[in-house]
This record gives sequence, C-alpha cells and structure tokens, in this order.
Amino acid sequence: MNPNQFRLRLLLDLFKLLAVPVIILSLFLKLSHQSLGYFTAPAHLAFIIAWVFAKKSILDFQQHRNATKLYAKQIPRIAGKWPGNVDILLKMLKAFETAYVLDVYLQLFEEYQCTTLNLYIFWTDQIITMDHEHTKFILATGFDHFWRGYAQKERMENFLGVGIFNRDDAVSSFPVISSLKSID
Repeated sequence: MNPNQFRLRLLLDLFKLLAVPVIILSLFLKLSHQSLGYFTAPAHLAFIIAWVFAKKSILDFQQHRNATKLYAKQIPRIAGKWPGNVDILLKMLKAFETAYVLDVYLQLFEEYQCTTLNLYIFWTDQIITMDHEHTKFILATGFDHFWRGYAQKERMENFLGVGIFNRDDAVSSFPVISSLKSID
C-alpha cells in the first residue's frame, strides 16, 4: 500500500481490531438466539479485549514453539510497569530529548544484562541489538531471514524511497543491480 494512503491503512487496522470480533460475537449471538439486552455493549467491549489477548497469546505460543523447535533462546522481553510498556516508551521519549541519541537503549541493555532486547511496546515485538555478530549476520548473510513486512516498508518508504535500503527481497531483483550484474 502506498505510504500516502495511511488513512486507509489506519481504517483497515481499526477494522481488524474492532469490527472483526464484534461481527463474530454478533453472529454467534444471533445464531444461538441469545440476547444480552443492556449488556450488549460491555459484552462486545470485553470480547474485543479477549480477542486481542487471545490472538497475542496464540502468536506468543507459536513463537515459543518455533524457538524450541530450532533450539533457540527467546529474546529477553522488557517488562514495564504499565500495560503495553507505555512507561518504557515515555522513558525513551524523554531520554531522546535530554540525553545522547540512543543512550536509553544502552541503559536498557545494562539493566537487562544482554545485548539484544525485545522492547514489546504496545504489545508489538520491536527487537533492538548492539551485538556485532547479529548485525553482521542481518546485513551480510542472513538478510532473507529478517523480513520487515508491509507496515514497516510503508512507514519507511517516504524516508528511504523504494531503493535497496527499503527492500525485503533479494538484492539481485533490484533493477540497477541486476543490470550491473549482466555487464560482468
């Protein structure tokens, strides 16, 4: 999707978040011939919360199962005091204004005594690392294993364009590089 159509992306995301669980609950109630009366709105709100929690729990279980299957260790997840690690986000925003750039990340690495962390802000995996071996693998040989996805590409397209730094697929499919390879 074009980054200029961010309103459409927002509407689609809100539809997936709010409308899908409401439609499912409404269909279930209609098919089972149940009426909730005054509890309809609170039931729908509770079902939306339960739906989001269930989807996230299933995703976490799948990630854990995949990591176990690969004999991998899960990346440590920051545990903030507020839901969605909002307190960590506010701490980061304040530090970006008052401290050196990315100094707050160094503080988090020291606090958790590791070199790779999952910030998990707003219940979304956001991995940061200062491990040189991880960075080398991501940039050199393991590029295909780190797909950023549509949302990240949309966010970064206005900033980086459609060039090589905003790609998820093989470098050889980039037209300029493909034509340079054919010259060799």
